[in-house]
Amino acid sequence: MKLKLNNLKKMANDKITIHEKENPPRIKEEYSTLSITITCDDPDVIIAPAAQKPATLKFAKPLVEKIEGPFDENNELVGEMEVDKTYIFKATKFKESTFTPIKHIWFAEQLDDREIVDLEYKKGENPYLDEEKNVCYKYKYKKYANTKIYAYVWKPDKEACIDIPIVIPTVVITNKRTGFTIQELKGMDVSKFAVWTPAVVVPTYEAQVVLVKGEEKEYQFSFNVTRDAWYSLGKNESDEHVLLNRAFVPDSWERNLYGAKWYPSYPNPISTTYVPSNIDAFMLTRFGKTSIPATPLKTQNKLDGSLISSPRINENLASEVMIHIGGTYKANGLTALGGSYGCFGYIQPEHTFDTVERAIKASKDDDYDDLTSNTNWKIVADKIKKLWNYNRKMHILLEERDETKNYQPSIVFEE
Repeated sequence: MKLKLNNLKKMANDKITIHEKENPPRIKEEYSTLSITITCDDPDVIIAPAAQKPATLKFAKPLVEKIEGPFDENNELVGEMEVDKTYIFKATKFKESTFTPIKHIWFAEQLDDREIVDLEYKKGENPYLDEEKNVCYKYKYKKYANTKIYAYVWKPDKEACIDIPIVIPTVVITNKRTGFTIQELKGMDVSKFAVWTPAVVVPTYEAQVVLVKGEEKEYQFSFNVTRDAWYSLGKNESDEHVLLNRAFVPDSWERNLYGAKWYPSYPNPISTTYVPSNIDAFMLTRFGKTSIPATPLKTQNKLDGSLISSPRINENLASEVMIHIGGTYKANGLTALGGSYGCFGYIQPEHTFDTVERAIKASKDDDYDDLTSNTNWKIVADKIKKLWNYNRKMHILLEERDETKNYQPSIVFEE
């Protein structure tokens, strides 16, 4: 900015008043510089050489010192944001300046530590002044990502930045054993309409639901699941079942974190398309794919040489591994005992026993199927869905266990 002073005699005792423009150019700079040159139209007036040089004045811009947010529509500060909702960020403190902050401010976003990008500027609309004269910006959260919001005049600064970490609901399937339950023994080719089901006792494990916020974990609730998936390969010469554990085991325990995809209907004993069960399930994914790297099964053949049911097409990939209802449940009017080809079955407290003997006794006494899992599983699944629904994002973490020390059933009985 330049200012030329003419008619020196006339202005000698006058004050020079400088006003900020109503609509100054939006320039990213730390200072606004004013250059003053003295001239005189009177040829008899001699200006000293030193005074003939332009004088330069610097006016500090109102650099942002503090930004606050995100605030919701009720002006309440919130700790996390939901996709497709609008939030307000406020620049509440500036360095002293003769300039008006709202005329010189930018707001910007940075997603997942990538490039900092300026947000859209709409004069008179966004940004705007609130009742406390804070410079505010309405920000629509469009993408689920680690988000930083900056307010600045010269250049983005971490000192005037709000960092909103991703909050990811995570189901942690632990290696902590919580008891024992009864599971259908697969491989027996028993009709779903049969009055009995071959069964074995399996351990249950704690599954914890937590909110992961950066490095912090916030516990929400727990439930029990099975991790084993026993399958009969047939009977040997001693008329004993030879069992295969088809439990899902990652190809490497260094890759034990998965995405999750919600399924609104599983299992579907009659028809997935025409008669859905409307029982919730959550499928493990890896980079969006439902076939995930797995340790190969010990065999994919029965004792008679035939393939096991639902064999893996690629022995190094397990498909459609889920957390779904287990125990005794109802689907499409049929009551069934949950089994597994490698999934994790929900087990309600009423179906969890502290010893193997008590689990077997509950089956023999015909107590086990008095209360189905449906109601309790719906409560658990609804809680998980509520967390998942915020941003359609969830993780499932499978804790390592020593597969060589798993409990192996010794009795096959009829449930």
